Amino acid sequence: MATFRIATWNLWNHDWRRADRLDAAISVLNTANPDLVALQEVHMEPGTTSAAATIAEACGYTYLVERRYPDEPAEGLAVLARFPLAHIDIPDTRGFALRVECAVHGYPWAVTTLHLDWQRPLTREEQIVRLAREIDARQTGRFELMTGDFNSTPESSIYQFLRGQMSLSGQDTVSWLDLAARDAARTGTVPGATLDVLRNPRWHDVPTLERPMRLDWILMRDLFNSGLPWPKLEQVVMFGEEPAGGANVVASDHYGVLAILELPDPC
Repeated sequence: MATFRIATWNLWNHDWRRADRLDAAISVLNTANPDLVALQEVHMEPGTTSAAATIAEACGYTYLVERRYPDEPAEGLAVLARFPLAHIDIPDTRGFALRVECAVHGYPWAVTTLHLDWQRPLTREEQIVRLAREIDARQTGRFELMTGDFNSTPESSIYQFLRGQMSLSGQDTVSWLDLAARDAARTGTVPGATLDVLRNPRWHDVPTLERPMRLDWILMRDLFNSGLPWPKLEQVVMFGEEPAGGANVVASDHYGVLAILELPDPC
């Protein structure tokens, strides 16, 4: 058996103590030690080193794929890994998703990181339908992960659509499996909120009546009839919940999510 550690994290692209928070993010990721990490809200100010590139160098990630949002050149998405990545461009999703393919322990994988629109549910629905359509058209004989900040809760139409429980815009998709929910069922717990307005120090001075929400997910496309073996889900944990780094600050307004999978040796 071989282990694959995959993480997702929204870094919070904000000027508040940016350098201190980046240092904290590096410290946290060095501790979590994912083999692949998908990042959202990556600071990419033109003419400067991106936050993802800084993290890659500090944490020993040899491979990096990043892309600015077409309409927001100072921010974007990134995937960092310890093994080669191939960027698969999907023009219709450039404004909110980034897709890579790779080989992990002898198996083919595709990982799509996304950051859905935070303002309008209708826009999020349009985005996820477009993305699911493109992935369904490309998915052939590989493990498939979709991860990121969905700006949606498990009660949302986005989640129900991806779980295969409802259609959107006359379209359905192959079911996607929620790794955090699966691990919580195993342990008899409830998946934790990744946007925690009650306990994350970032929110302590922000007046709000919002409740904590689980907006950041790691989903795996159902393997039924794929010919691929089922991995074992060892554990799903959150990270970035506590202050870290030299300045002892919390790195982001979101917590990260880490899934640890065990893969059988290829035949």
